[in-house]
Amino acid sequence: MATRPVAEQTELGSARPRAAPGKLEILLAIVFVAAGAAKLLGVPFMVAVFAAVGAGSWFRYAVACAEIAGGLALLTPNLVGIAALALVPLMLGAAMTEFVFLSRPPIAALVCLAALCRVAWRHRPRARHGGG
Repeated sequence: MATRPVAEQTELGSARPRAAPGKLEILLAIVFVAAGAAKLLGVPFMVAVFAAVGAGSWFRYAVACAEIAGGLALLTPNLVGIAALALVPLMLGAAMTEFVFLSRPPIAALVCLAALCRVAWRHRPRARHGGG
């Protein structure tokens, strides 16, 4: 599956092709939107996890909104890198919560964290140096 270029305006006004979301970005978007929707809809497992940690429903809703917004932003070509970076602290918190409060290995959170770092690195801004 080839990526389709999407025009992006640079500071100088010239159009530079920007790739559409790749497979990893789409997979992460599905994971984050699904997890956020489960939290918003009150899936019993999600409610139980937040209750076990001692976090209230307000925190579950806040995390759900952040996950859904981040997941959708991962599908927006101009926001992919910043969305991945914005989701990193969320996944660090999830990994720490699983390890410290739930006493289980945070494998899923760390896999998502690694994937987010990969996406953020691929979409990092690159400085353009003009010839001297």
